[in-house]
Amino acid sequence: MTGSSDYVEYLAGTFAFLSEETFALKIEGFDEDRSSRLVAFLVSGKTYRVESTTDMKAWTSVPVRLDPAEAESRISFTSADTREASLWPANPATFYRLVLLR
Repeated sequence: MTGSSDYVEYLAGTFAFLSEETFALKIEGFDEDRSSRLVAFLVSGKTYRVESTTDMKAWTSVPVRLDPAEAESRISFTSADTREASLWPANPATFYRLVLLR
């Protein structure tokens, strides 16, 4: 996996020299209904959005639930703390990306 540039890590609030704290979205697994479980390292006070596509051209915002799984789905969310978090997208897709909004 290719890492993010130092500049992207700086904007994201993560540390380029710590591999466990990188601005990335990873597939953690799949549930029985074939929905994806994603994981991302989130930084306190940063706002994020998950987008999906099937063709790598047209990206669409996807509502996601943060852990715990019973939380309501949201298009964008601000992290309350710095940690690795599980994300459950509402819509299955072929490709996902994590977008830093601010």
